[in-house]
Amino acid sequence: MRYCPPNVTLSDVWTREGLSQCFLDTVGPPVLLLVILLGGGVQWAVYHKYATRLDTRLLHRRGCYKFHTSLMMALATSCLVRLAVVSGIGGAPVEGHQLVWALCMAPAWLLSVLVTRLERFWALPSTPTHGHGLPLLLFWAMSVIHEALAFLGLHSTTWWFQVHTRKDIADVAFFAARFVLSLLVFGIGLKGPSVPSAQDYFLYSRGHIQETQPLLDEEGASRSAFRGFKNKVRLLLPFLWPRRSRWLQFVVLLCVVLLVSGRVVNLFIPMLNRQVGL
Repeated sequence: MRYCPPNVTLSDVWTREGLSQCFLDTVGPPVLLLVILLGGGVQWAVYHKYATRLDTRLLHRRGCYKFHTSLMMALATSCLVRLAVVSGIGGAPVEGHQLVWALCMAPAWLLSVLVTRLERFWALPSTPTHGHGLPLLLFWAMSVIHEALAFLGLHSTTWWFQVHTRKDIADVAFFAARFVLSLLVFGIGLKGPSVPSAQDYFLYSRGHIQETQPLLDEEGASRSAFRGFKNKVRLLLPFLWPRRSRWLQFVVLLCVVLLVSGRVVNLFIPMLNRQVGL
């Protein structure tokens, strides 16, 4: 099994026709795998030590999360499918750089799914983030750049852009699908629908307060106006009843009698008005 295409060596990074496919497939995928492996590993270690699982009421936009992870799963699957399809159509053995590309990119995309799931269901005890973490964003951005670098070999005869055989057609189709899917994954990742936003935390905390602590008007409506009347009178009595002056005690009693009498008279006023009208 040869490693590079005919008349191409790994040291040929750039030719007059463009970037070497053998060099790009050898350097790019291992770097991407290293980024998501190290970054995701550090993030997993920190989350494993400090993070807590989020309440399910915080996990909105489930459809966007499933769609986002499905795109990444499709990219991981396409790496292995492309390897099988291209080798089956061409009839020639798989080249070494193609094997390195597939064996690095497939696990890299699977790791990105796991890190996305980690950020979806777990959170650190800190200020809520406004999107995905740095390892994922860096990996998605580098994946788009890696796919875009293939355009530098657009006029190279060692690439499949010339479309001479069915194998070239399959390679171009897989490349177009990967490029579009990578752009979608990166664009959706910038928006971060899988991660709870600050608004989700606000609505969650507001609903939690309403469930645990009723509002004042609801609490007051369920209470009687005379609840705790004895305690209220005992609290106010030293300020209303003069103990040292008989005259002031008489005045207070007279005021209470007049107040009660006025209330009683108010009850009979409507009945007396009807009798006067007759």
